[in-house]
Amino acid sequence: MVATVLGWYYFVKSTKTPEYTLEVVQQSIAAHDKETFYEYVNIDEILETSYGAMIEGMTDSHQALTNDARDAIKSFTEMIKTPILVTLKATIDSYVGTGNFIEEDSAGVADILKRTGLNKTEFRGTGAVELAQNDSQALADIKVYHPEIGREFTLKFVLTKTDGGIWKITGIKNFGDFTSQIVQSKRGKIYEYLSKYNEINSRHDTIIKAAEKKYSSILSSGSLANTNIRAQLKAVMSDEIKIDWERRKQELSNLTVPKEAETLQRLMIKICDLQIDYAQGYALWMDDKLAATVKSADEKHRQAQTLLTEVTALLRRMNE
Repeated sequence: MVATVLGWYYFVKSTKTPEYTLEVVQQSIAAHDKETFYEYVNIDEILETSYGAMIEGMTDSHQALTNDARDAIKSFTEMIKTPILVTLKATIDSYVGTGNFIEEDSAGVADILKRTGLNKTEFRGTGAVELAQNDSQALADIKVYHPEIGREFTLKFVLTKTDGGIWKITGIKNFGDFTSQIVQSKRGKIYEYLSKYNEINSRHDTIIKAAEKKYSSILSSGSLANTNIRAQLKAVMSDEIKIDWERRKQELSNLTVPKEAETLQRLMIKICDLQIDYAQGYALWMDDKLAATVKSADEKHRQAQTLLTEVTALLRRMNE
């Protein structure tokens, strides 16, 4: 009898602790047991408290934003808060039930998941659990890893004791800090890429301008009918302009490209290819003198200039 009573007491006591809740939640996710998950997780309260912190983290990490711009973004995100929370809840529900995040297209949730990288966060284990003075709340250390940050981050999960004595997860105290660090890390990688990208292009632009000036000087010194003039122009195109575009392409190709800059990188590599073909075509024209050759070369140059306009617009958006 005593053993039975003590066993019952231990069971009740051990199942009504923050540590037990954390263990059960982990097990419910692994088993795709949504019923048990929601018994110990107040997802509505978590989303409600985390949404503002998430938006705050995303905007505060963007140093270039003015206060008016931050306020405008926060006002807009408040307007779309309800549909986003509904969709986020459905996404989490899908993850608990299937083990996969489904990035819904509605209400901009896909963009939020992309910016915060929630679907790339890896659980690494639990840590210390600290009870508040009134014993009705607790903070639990949850260790996670995010590839953008490149190290473990300790999330502070808030657990609240219910009237029935069960502890439920009700919030994440430092979720805004977590979001901010992810966004800052992403922007840092983009800034590093753009710094190297701009240095490479600026240096090679100077070389190309000098070569083009040399080309114009040779052209103005004589006639294209002159074999010597055409030979000099061919040398500038093949030995200077073409080679420099090839070197630029190689240097750009060696860069580590963040996902957010992949479109810019692809466009710039395409421009290099077009300019290489343009220079090669003009060099060939100096020998064959065919209208089709120079027409094809001019078309390559025109395409490169069109893409350069796109690159300029893209760079402007990335630097905003």
